[in-house]
Parts: sequence; C-alpha cells; structure tokens
Amino acid sequence: MTISMNKRVLILMCGLIENLIFSGTLFGWPALFYMLKSEGIYEHLCLNMEAQHHISDMNNNLFENMTLSQDAINEIDSNASDIKKFSHLPDFPALNTTIYNDIQITQDCTAQENLLNLAYTIGIFAMGFTSFIWGFLLESWALAGVPLRIANMQIADYFPSKRSTVITFFSGAFSASPIVFVILKYTYDSGLFAFSTVILVLVILSLFMLAFTYSLLPKISVKHDEQIKTNIEMSSYNQSMDKENLKLTKDSNGKVLNGFHDKHIANGKSYDNNGNGHKDVEEEVFIKSEETVPVMDNDLPLGVSLWSLAFILHQLWFSWLNTYMVLYSGSMNLWLDRVTSDNAIAGGFTEAFGLVQVSALIIAPIAGLMMDRNINRANKDTDPFRRKLSRTQSGFVPILVTTIVLTISVVCRFFNTAGAVYSSIVFITLLRSFLVAVASAYLRISAVFSLLQFPLFIWESHSHIHAFWVNMFCVVFTIISFTNPLYLIITPLQKYLLKREEELETKVRVNC
Repeated sequence: MTISMNKRVLILMCGLIENLIFSGTLFGWPALFYMLKSEGIYEHLCLNMEAQHHISDMNNNLFENMTLSQDAINEIDSNASDIKKFSHLPDFPALNTTIYNDIQITQDCTAQENLLNLAYTIGIFAMGFTSFIWGFLLESWALAGVPLRIANMQIADYFPSKRSTVITFFSGAFSASPIVFVILKYTYDSGLFAFSTVILVLVILSLFMLAFTYSLLPKISVKHDEQIKTNIEMSSYNQSMDKENLKLTKDSNGKVLNGFHDKHIANGKSYDNNGNGHKDVEEEVFIKSEETVPVMDNDLPLGVSLWSLAFILHQLWFSWLNTYMVLYSGSMNLWLDRVTSDNAIAGGFTEAFGLVQVSALIIAPIAGLMMDRNINRANKDTDPFRRKLSRTQSGFVPILVTTIVLTISVVCRFFNTAGAVYSSIVFITLLRSFLVAVASAYLRISAVFSLLQFPLFIWESHSHIHAFWVNMFCVVFTIISFTNPLYLIITPLQKYLLKREEELETKVRVNC
C-alpha cells in the first residue's frame, strides 16, 4: 500500500510532538518544579522560621537578639501606633516603625522539595522499569521509553533515503525537549495562562497522541515501497528456481531432517508470497531425502555477553551518566538556592537551561558521525582480526569525550556562582546530546540505578551552605566511569579478549 508524502510528513511531525511531550516532562523538570512550588503544591509541609533582627540605633542594646515568634508577628497591624498594645513589647514609639519594617518571615521548604523530587524519582524509575514489567503494553501502546526510540526508527523507514537524518532529528529533539516547559513557564510567569491551563494543554496533546498512534501508525511495522518491491521480485525469482528443493527441519532431538519447505531462500533470508523477508532461525541445507545431519549453531550463549567485562563496564558507565543527567535536573533548584536568593535570577537560569537545550538538534549528530567515521575506517582493513579490533575500539573517542563533558559538569557544581551555573548548562547540554547518540544500553537496568538520585538529593537538601560531599561522591563515580573508554584503548587487553572470544566460538562449534 502506497503512503502519500503528506501522510508521511504528518506522521513525522506527530512523532516529534510525542517525543517532545515525553522527554520534555523528563528533562524540563526545573521549569515544572518552579511552577509546582509557585502553585503551592505540598506547601503545607513548609515550616515557618522565627525571624531575628537587629536595630542599628541608639537603643540597639535594648532590642539586640530579639526574636519574635510567628504568632506575635501575625498580631502586628500595619498601623504602627497599634503596636503599643502588646504587653510583651517595650514602649518605644520612635522605634516601632523600624521594628515592624525589619521583621522578616522565612520558610524552610525542604520537606516540600523532597516530596516533589521523590515524585520525580518515582516517575523516572517507572518509565524505565516498566519496559520490563509491562513490556507488551509499551510495545502495543507506544508509551515512551525504549519503545518510543524504536517507534522513531520505524518512522524513519518512511524516508529510506534520509533514514539517518530522521533518526538524528528525533535524537536531537529528545535532548532539546526542555524548551517545551520553558515556553510553558514563560506563559505562566507572564500571566497569559493559569497553571491549570498549562497542564490542560499537555493533557490534550497527550490524548491526541493516542489518536495518532491508533489511526496513523501501522499495526506491526513500517515497510517502504522500495523494500516491498524488492522482496516481491526476489520471492518470484526464488519460487521458480527452488520449487523442487528440499529443506532440512529440526526434530525434537535437535537433529535436521529433510522436508519440503514453503518459503523461498535468497541470500540467507526467507521470503513469503507477500514479499516479507525475515532471517531464518535454523540453518538451511538442501540434501537428498533419508539423510540426517547435525545443525551448526555458531552463536555464543547470551550469558557470555551479559557477563563480559565490556558489557559490565559499558552498563556501569551508561547507568551513572544517565543517573547524573537526571540528578542534575532534579537538584538544580537546590543549587540555585545556594547561588542566589532572588527568584527572578533563579527563573532566568531555568529559562536559559531550557533555551540552550535547543542546540541539541545540531549537537546530537556529532557523536554519531564520529562513531560512523571510525567504524567505516575500520571496515576498510583487509585483515579480519585487525578489522574486528578496530571496530571494537571505534567507540573510544566518542565515549571519552562524553565522559570528559560529564566531568566538567560535575566540577561546575563545586562553585556557587552564576558563571558556574551557565557553564554547567552548556556542558550538560553536550552531555545529554552525546549520551543519546553514543549510549545504547538497557534502560530498565539504568532505571534501577537511577534510584540513587533520591538519596543524593536528600543529602544535598540538608547541605544548606554547600554540597561538597555530594559533589565528591559524584566525582568518585565519574572517575570510575572513565574505565569504560580507557578499557577500549588498551590494545593488548582488547587483543586478548578477542582471541578468547574466538576460542569460545570454536569450542561452541565443536560441542554442537
């Protein structure tokens, strides 16, 4: 079935909106946090602190270190003359107005901030871990996480000649998504829309995505016209060539028996009569009847990969970078509280954070281009072993650059200055763009690891002056994460591991 270009573009734009809504909620947390606090969500958890003041006056010695409770402050009227009625205050008319004007009410909202960030942490964990618990729902309903990435790759198949460009476009949009909540925050601050209206817009867009998923997207997979045409032609060709051939099939003991096959083989793939191709799970050998031969399975067990040093180091590296990236957004307001007490300046930092993320649309492809360039160069090597070694080490530069960017972002948190905040915004944008492009790992494992962010947030929230030890903890994990890129560049170690892998493959083939 041919799909018009207009419908393809519509699918592309709807997919982009879905991407922005999902990842915008994830990465636009500082702006959403600001709006939630402004609306007084969980404000009942805030504690009113006693206000202490000093009068620099000739009678200063009488009022020094005077502390007024919140109950006493509430009794003070705006008319300064009425203050005489308080029996617990001395009668100094000349100082009454000064006393009233100098009284300051402060609040400790640590409990409120902790609860909001707990909700954020639970949401992050749920979006990653549910890909394991409710995987069938996520895949069927396209509810974010890994299925969202897979859906984006499927949408890219509608544009076969520009597939990489479309995938890169979605990856950049994933990183640039905080701009969504920056725009909503701007409309909220300007008074154009109430908070309920802002949330209603997100709900309506989310509901629109359900209609998009069920009406526009294909039920199973996306196949572009060129692929369907090629598969049908190949199927017709093989139908005429292989009509009399026999195909070996496995019996219950794992042996191969002869039998007629109803699919057509070409270049290691099977094609049905509709032109749909797929890889065969069993080796196909054509022999005469009444013969039995063993099946040769050259694949190593999955456990060999899962327990390999390469996988463990990469998973640790990805999990920590992903955790810190989320922790940065969740604890940014705590850092801004140490940098400035002016809400307007803090709001400016938040807006700058969202606006800079737009540059991810351009930055995101850089790491992928670096990886592709190294892999293409490695593929030109004629020696099979050297080619495999070069491909293994091709990720060194992108992963190392990403880790260095993380290190700079962590170091910036040691300084409570405006310059450090702006610098960290730049480098966290680079980190987010590079991580999306370079890292390919299991989100549910990193989702469990990301739960570490909440105790770190609690720890930092109790560090009212600075968060030195929290930052040192992040530095230690960042140093550990350097083992992943450095491990790749150690050529003798890589040669040893590759030879060991070849020995395992040989052993598996012999035992089959």
